Amino acid sequence: MKFRMYIDYYTYLFLMKKSETFMLIIDLLIFIFSIRAFVRQWSIPETSLFSNSSIFLLVIFSFFKFGYDVFKIIYELKKYNDKRNYSIKTIDRILYKENLYLLDDIHPSTVEERNGFVRIDIPLQNDFTFQSKKVNKMLWESTFAIERNPIKKKKIKQKLIREKEDLLPFFNLHFNRSISDNKHFFNQQKLCLSSDISTNENKVFCHKGSYYDTFLTNHVCTKALYKKGDDLIYKDGAKYFPFEVYDNKFRLKEIKYSTINNEIGVSTLGFTSDNYLVLWKQNEHAQSSSNLFVPTGSGSSDWSDFEQSSFNKALINGMERELVEESGLKTDSKVELFETKILGYFRWVKRAGKPEFTGLTKINALYSDLNPDELEVRESRTQHRWQIQSINDLQELIIKLKNVPDYNELLSVPLYMCLTQLEEKMNEDPEEIKLFLEI
Repeated sequence: MKFRMYIDYYTYLFLMKKSETFMLIIDLLIFIFSIRAFVRQWSIPETSLFSNSSIFLLVIFSFFKFGYDVFKIIYELKKYNDKRNYSIKTIDRILYKENLYLLDDIHPSTVEERNGFVRIDIPLQNDFTFQSKKVNKMLWESTFAIERNPIKKKKIKQKLIREKEDLLPFFNLHFNRSISDNKHFFNQQKLCLSSDISTNENKVFCHKGSYYDTFLTNHVCTKALYKKGDDLIYKDGAKYFPFEVYDNKFRLKEIKYSTINNEIGVSTLGFTSDNYLVLWKQNEHAQSSSNLFVPTGSGSSDWSDFEQSSFNKALINGMERELVEESGLKTDSKVELFETKILGYFRWVKRAGKPEFTGLTKINALYSDLNPDELEVRESRTQHRWQIQSINDLQELIIKLKNVPDYNELLSVPLYMCLTQLEEKMNEDPEEIKLFLEI
């Protein structure tokens, strides 16, 4: 696992530092060819001392030039790697043009407000999201077309390279902290959202990005790099938070106008054929929601989930893939293992408005067929499965999970939003949920 992390890390760094890497390769080639020329010149009899001396000086110069460039790159990489002296802290305020904005005071964009987006607080996680019941209803009932947007990917890459001196220290320190803490920090190709989800549009634009791109945009923009024992901020990620001041309100910027990677988060609540709802505990190796309760399938959309037929199908591919990976189910092409409906959408504000989608999945398998992948999730010693016989059972369970201390203190943001959006759908149309879950 760590070997793969190192490969991902250095590959990404070389791509971020293309000019430095290119010069390093040129220096190495000059050094190699100068040695070759020196050896050949030395083997020729009756060559002048001046010729040999000139080539020898070129060898010495190219050697020191190559060594210096290697040293400079290594020094920059290790500059903020010492977790004993540096730390990354979450910040909740943004200083812009001598004005201080509190993240807790942010509003949806004006377009999102017109689409009915409101704030949903996740009480015991000190977090909150924006969601719209109108958008959720449209996702349940309608199909969105999907189209690629390569321009968005290009803009994000240009921004990352332009701001690399500010951003890479976060990346270097977090990578080394992940290595020492035994947490997974891989770079995978992700399906990312390029446009907003609106009741006025039936098409969604997406682009191909990577997990490291998401870390350096969605995650870093609510972080600051400090030197321990010093209150000074060495690197401030908050200046990259996607906001604007409009109608005298501090607002989250629309996705289509931001240069944030916005990989798509997907989560689904799985109900087995014997009517069990199963939740998992995220293991300690995960970057997100460690040791919290999470939905039956939860993660982010891979680029391989992309489906030309519709955006809805791409989301469902991601939800069902995560469910298979985390629940240890064996897929059989002859058997339709899942039926999934999209419950809703929300923007995770403290991750720069990261787009997240929730779902509801009926699993064509018994609870006993589920076998959690311990590399990702685990069963909890606290009750984590419930047999649901009726809509009333499900409503009572959601109330219990959101209010009883054994659970509500440990609900991840994706799980809280899955439960909230399922509860809203049941209140709106209980018969449809009853029919879908066969309860």
